[in-house]
Amino acid sequence: MTEQLETKVRPSEWRKGKTEKHKVPTGRLRITVTQGWREVAVLEDKGNVRLETLLDRFFIALYKAVIKQWRDARQSKLLEEQERLDELRRAEVERIRAEKGRIAAAERRRREALCAEARRWKEAENIRSYVTCVRANATDPAGSPDAQAPRPTDDWAKWALAVADELDPTRARLQEETSNEYPDPLMTSDT
Repeated sequence: MTEQLETKVRPSEWRKGKTEKHKVPTGRLRITVTQGWREVAVLEDKGNVRLETLLDRFFIALYKAVIKQWRDARQSKLLEEQERLDELRRAEVERIRAEKGRIAAAERRRREALCAEARRWKEAENIRSYVTCVRANATDPAGSPDAQAPRPTDDWAKWALAVADELDPTRARLQEETSNEYPDPLMTSDT
């Protein structure tokens, strides 16, 4: 609610012979109903129409503004709730994606561990085959194969077979399978 002012001229109190402008109340009132920065209704005294006769229009404009604010607030609340639900859905989708990625990475590590075990087993088998071949081609010190005489390759063969046993993951795997139905190759100590 504001009162309208008029600009009038009067003699200056500070400078002799000069005039100054000043604002004077007119006694005419103005009521402005706003919503945010927008004016919804302007009611004012005009000529022979007094503001008091326009109060019914004021209450109608005020009522409409309040109803619009309620609707806007309800709409805003619905939008915020929808955004919150969308954010929860996005978070759930991200969580599921991350879980699938974690499971895929674990499976990839298990496969890599299995391939590494197979390579170590193959190396152990190659060493055993090589030792068998060397023993078959080795001759005893006297020149004739004698089963009871020590061969010069026996110490080397024992060492080579021990290396093959260290490389061979099947013993550790068999021990795990007896203690655990579904072993995880990532959990074994020999990887």
